[in-house]
Amino acid sequence: PSTRRPFTDAEIKALFSSPLFTGCKSKHRRYQPGELIIRDAKFWVPIIGYYTGMRLGEIIQLHVSDLVLDTEIPHFDLNEKSTAGDPKHIKTVAGIRTVPLHPDLLKLGIAELVAERRKWNRSSKRLFSEIPLGADGQASTEFSKLFARMMDKAGLGDPALTFH
Repeated sequence: PSTRRPFTDAEIKALFSSPLFTGCKSKHRRYQPGELIIRDAKFWVPIIGYYTGMRLGEIIQLHVSDLVLDTEIPHFDLNEKSTAGDPKHIKTVAGIRTVPLHPDLLKLGIAELVAERRKWNRSSKRLFSEIPLGADGQASTEFSKLFARMMDKAGLGDPALTFH
C-alpha cells in the first residue's frame, strides 16, 4: 500500500490560498496574512510543480539557463548539463525532456524571475540557489522539509500528502 495520496481540490485550494501565495506580513512572517507576495523558491517551486507535474528534484536543480523563454513555445529544458557546484541528475532517461511553460506561469512573472536571477552575482547557476544543498548533496531534501512546514501552516498536516 502506498503511503502517499493525491491532493483533493479543497487541499490544493487550501495550499494556494495561504499567505505565501496571497500576501504575507514580511519575509520572516510568511504565514501571517499581509500585503507582500515574495516570489522566491517558496512561492515558485509549488506553483511550477502544480502547473507542470515536474518532480521536486527536477524543479530545485533547474539552472537559470534551463528556462528557454525566447522561443515560440517557452519551456523548461530538463537536462543533466551541470556546472561545478551545481550538479544535476535526472532520475530516468525519459526524464530528459522539455516541458512547456503554462501561460499562467508567464502571467505570474516567471520571466521576470529569470531576468532577476541572471543578474545575481552568485557562483551557483541554479534558479533557486537560495535553497541550500542538503547533507546528501540534494537541494530537494531541504525543500522537502520546507514544503512539509508549508503544508502544516496551511492546515494540511496529513503525512500522506507530499510534493508528488
